[in-house]
Amino acid sequence: MSRDHHGADLIAHLTSRAEEAVQRGHPDLVVRYVLAHGRLFDRLAIEQPPRMSPNACFQNSAAFSSRPGMTYVEGFALVAVPGLFGFHHAWCVDTAGAIHEVTWGDPGLSYFGVTFGAEHVGHLLSARYPEHGLIRTCEAHLI
Repeated sequence: MSRDHHGADLIAHLTSRAEEAVQRGHPDLVVRYVLAHGRLFDRLAIEQPPRMSPNACFQNSAAFSSRPGMTYVEGFALVAVPGLFGFHHAWCVDTAGAIHEVTWGDPGLSYFGVTFGAEHVGHLLSARYPEHGLIRTCEAHLI
């Protein structure tokens, strides 16, 4: 299956998830923010960086984004577990928009997220709960 197809799967998954959350009376602000402000990233960098700490994608990506030409991205990555599911995740992109997966050994099938500049990433690193990611940490200020 192509990355384009998986991108459509991820967007459909997130849209459905947002609609279901509203119906339950607890809108998922993270999903809504990413859908409103994010974009699809569909190209992996040819050379992937070495894996960093497991289960620490937000911290790993924040640290890796300090390298020249790298930008922190937070959003959702589509994985097969055994069905398709969008995980709240962070990764980096280079100046050409190619994905640098610094946490998972096997990259996601598709990525959809919001890029953040260094000033916001600095906020993430100093936040009280950086393991929740930049968007969730600032959730009260979203949308």
